[in-house]
Amino acid sequence: MDPSVVGGDSFGQLWRAALPGNFQGIGAEQIFSQPLVYTLSDGIQYVYIATTQNNLYKINAKTGDIIASRNMHVPFLTADLDGCVDINPTVGVTATGVIDPDTGIWYLTAKTYSDAFQNGAFSKTSPPGRLNGRYYFHAINTADLSEVNGFPKLIDGLQFRNNPNRMFIGGNQHARPGMLQVGDFIYTGWASHCVKWNFTGAVIGFHRTTGAVVEAFAMEGGPEPNTIPGAGVWMSGGGLAYDGKGSMFLASGNGYASQLKATGNSLPGRQPPTSLEEAAVNFAIGSDGKITPVDFFMPWEKTQLDGADKDLGTSPLELLPTDVFKCANVARMGVVTGKSGKTYWLNLDNLGGYQMGPNKLDAAVQVTQNENSVYAGAGVMPLGGGYIYINVIQYQTHVFKFSCSASGDPQFTLVSNTPEKNAYILGVGHGTTTSLNGQEGTGLLWTTDVEGLNLRIYDAIPPSDGGNLKLIKAFNIPGVTKFSRP
Repeated sequence: MDPSVVGGDSFGQLWRAALPGNFQGIGAEQIFSQPLVYTLSDGIQYVYIATTQNNLYKINAKTGDIIASRNMHVPFLTADLDGCVDINPTVGVTATGVIDPDTGIWYLTAKTYSDAFQNGAFSKTSPPGRLNGRYYFHAINTADLSEVNGFPKLIDGLQFRNNPNRMFIGGNQHARPGMLQVGDFIYTGWASHCVKWNFTGAVIGFHRTTGAVVEAFAMEGGPEPNTIPGAGVWMSGGGLAYDGKGSMFLASGNGYASQLKATGNSLPGRQPPTSLEEAAVNFAIGSDGKITPVDFFMPWEKTQLDGADKDLGTSPLELLPTDVFKCANVARMGVVTGKSGKTYWLNLDNLGGYQMGPNKLDAAVQVTQNENSVYAGAGVMPLGGGYIYINVIQYQTHVFKFSCSASGDPQFTLVSNTPEKNAYILGVGHGTTTSLNGQEGTGLLWTTDVEGLNLRIYDAIPPSDGGNLKLIKAFNIPGVTKFSRP
């Protein structure tokens, strides 16, 4: 992306595609699962959309024409969630899927109801009931949106390998994080609707060709009973992360097992508890697809965070590019920010455990307190020596400059902000950066928001005088959903 073009008069909206879905007159479609872009063998680039009404669309990326569409199931109604309206009025597809680059198969999950209700003979005022909810794992041909033979796979009734006390109940669960493909395996993250019922924070892995479950890992591992909910993996829709070397990274939310509170002891990162609540976790992925927690970080005030509903995992644990973000004492770094407003800069090779720092505080590379909660993955810019952008709700987006101290430790210093504040409701999206072929001086920062200027594009490098980032261009785009990503 050339900043001189983006900032010029020729850069603007090319098309708008009205999606026709309107289940039982319930209203326009919503997109929480982020669009995926893929080029087929015909040489044409397409945009693939999955909506909360369980509709799929294949759109020509250049013209906006809807080339193909289909419905997978009737959508699950928010009316069945006892007042939880985080996503309203339908749930359907809310987790971003993944397209296998080798086969062009699009994998995703969809929330619906049992077979008895697929005729749609129900309404918002008389929904089928939460426990009639079901979740399916789909494999979709990107050429024509047809289902791959042998799919979809029903997930309900699945027993968790590391805690046989717990079972997957589709009505209680919610798929929100971006999915991850590692070789033959497709991984999905699971959490709750408004922390209601005995949901199970989890990672479930499938084989890409057979759809067989290769892993069902409960974040509330044994011996926790099924009456203890928690440790949801949702990350405001951010993705499960992979380092290319056999490790998956994620962050979890509130939990109620309180194993570490019971012991009152610090715990090294290489000795993870079986209850991985309020935690940043490194999982080793085995050749059979099973995952094993090998390292973790948990804020020293974990118990207080649980009590105040201050999830750590409201943003994804992001892995910073190692060719730029490295110092003599820390070769690999990650960043995660939660509802407490604290940004944790972590050593990916030694996450820090629980209360392992001085005075039983955090053994993190650095901890930075922001003014308010963060529900968005950080923007990351390797150019200019390295910058990180933290989108704080109700406040400005903060810009941190990376450097190494004289002793070889990483440092992240607040150097600038955006001139605009982010929405006063949950809405600002995950940070995105681009450049023109990696050339210095061409970095751009892109954010979306549900209020004000819905798409904002900044010069990613702060001015030398320490002022605010320069806004290059902005657009009003009705219908932008919370936690989107350009």
